[in-house]
Amino acid sequence: MEAACESFLSRCLALNLAAGSVAWYRHILRGLRTSLAERGVRELGQVASTSLRDHLSALRRKGHSSETVFRTYGGIRCAFRFWKREGMITSNPMELVERPRRERTLIRPMSLEQAAKLLEMPDARTTDGLRDRAMMMLMLDSGLRISEILSMEAGRVDWMTGTATVMGKGRKERSVPFSARTAQTLLEYARARAEARQGPAALPWAHRQARLPQ
Repeated sequence: MEAACESFLSRCLALNLAAGSVAWYRHILRGLRTSLAERGVRELGQVASTSLRDHLSALRRKGHSSETVFRTYGGIRCAFRFWKREGMITSNPMELVERPRRERTLIRPMSLEQAAKLLEMPDARTTDGLRDRAMMMLMLDSGLRISEILSMEAGRVDWMTGTATVMGKGRKERSVPFSARTAQTLLEYARARAEARQGPAALPWAHRQARLPQ
């Protein structure tokens, strides 16, 4: 199983999938291997559809959301299709595993009061606080994902038009606007960073491992 999983991950890297996608595949395959090993299954050819159903059911019992189970099913199915296509197995047990139902719930947007309270949390007297506030302002203003903000390059920010070009999900490039107020907040952080000698007064962010306040 370990060799088969590494072969699939090598295929993902060869396809130039996003780092987050590769990490997700690695995570779900590690969980599958552990689950199968607990059932005495350590060879790819020994995997049966019943073992795969048991694994998905165990995820539900552990409290994983229907979305996580659904995505796990999709990832495992993709891996088994690859293994069958490569001749590593003669039959695909995932073809007999039913697709799990997916619950869809509406995402409630943050209220103006909640957004205001969130922006008050960082300590604007510190460089890290200015950074966190700038990142939150940019997310609220533009709708960018945290991963997109962390990978933002200084040369892809147009301060004149108030737009930033980022590489989004699926390695698709997109341009998003941000307000003058957000631009001012970004510049305040850049100046504070330069004064603290943490780097030039420009993006990207000084600390890629930054975590926003919970």
